[in-house]
Amino acid sequence: MKVNKKSSQDRQIRVFISSTFRDMQDERDELALFVFPELRRRCRDRYLEFDSVDLRWGITEEQSKRGDVIPICLAMIERCHPFFICILGERYGWVPDDMEDTLHKKQSGLKKHQGKSATELEIIHGVMDKPEKKVQSFFYFRDVNSSLLTEQLLAKEKNYSPEPETSISKLGFLKERIRSNGYHLREGYQDKKALGRWVLEDLWTAIDLKFPKYTVPSLIERRRLDHEVFAETRRTVFITRKKYFKSINAHCKSDQLPLVITGESGSGKSALLANWAARYQQENPNTFILCHYIGSVADSADHIAMLTRIIEEIRQRIETASRERIANAESTTSHAIESKESNTFYNDPKNVVAEFPPI
Repeated sequence: MKVNKKSSQDRQIRVFISSTFRDMQDERDELALFVFPELRRRCRDRYLEFDSVDLRWGITEEQSKRGDVIPICLAMIERCHPFFICILGERYGWVPDDMEDTLHKKQSGLKKHQGKSATELEIIHGVMDKPEKKVQSFFYFRDVNSSLLTEQLLAKEKNYSPEPETSISKLGFLKERIRSNGYHLREGYQDKKALGRWVLEDLWTAIDLKFPKYTVPSLIERRRLDHEVFAETRRTVFITRKKYFKSINAHCKSDQLPLVITGESGSGKSALLANWAARYQQENPNTFILCHYIGSVADSADHIAMLTRIIEEIRQRIETASRERIANAESTTSHAIESKESNTFYNDPKNVVAEFPPI
């Protein structure tokens, strides 16, 4: 398995939700409670992981006081690329006081946008400043009368303050920019349910186009991805020790018996091997590496399941290499290779043990 060629990240979908906060609580709840769970269910059928980012739950009071709100939002937009949802009513939203301090030394290109709201900064960073990238952006404007009704309800709450005239004009200009740039836009939704239907339809259409049914991984590919997901979690918490890497590299070049790495549970054996495998594969892209982590998935400790996976991974590697040789030779000879993945061969553990060569 080439651990760096195909990552579990390839089948992860993250969606960033941008809007003003105070007047969009119902809409965000509708998406979180009904729309996104349905999208998550559909994505599982395609072996996709769906996640939505709603930063009203993700930013602490301490981070807000430090002025980290905008940098956190912009970083999350990058992680969610290319999917971006924006919902606008008749509020322009919170305007950061000092852009220079808020952004520190990061995202210096946005400092010229001093006086713009956090929502507009998200739109600029996530969509408008990325003409060269394929951004999957979806804009939704609420019906004006529905927004006025929401504003009347907000006026009854404590600490209410209406939008200043300057913000109203900025919002109008922002909406016109969105309209004129030709982004995917739906206008005039009446309530949260109408918005939910639009978002579900638009996002699933985009996901279905990007990951059609025929791209669903095979059983062997799914198991490979499961182990890669496990490996990725171990790579993020590992402190590199070069002497261990050198020892394993040296063993790979030798003809010695298999190397066994031992240690107490939690001592970092999986993290060591996950990081070594990723680095070794990057340095040796044509080397066949098969990573199997005990405890990563339900049947990973079952010896028959493990042997079956090893046999099928080797078989697929050989078949792929054989097909490439035939293609390179431009052979016209019919070539058929039988795979045992779909027949009853593996139903009998004795067959699996007999198929697996002794060391």
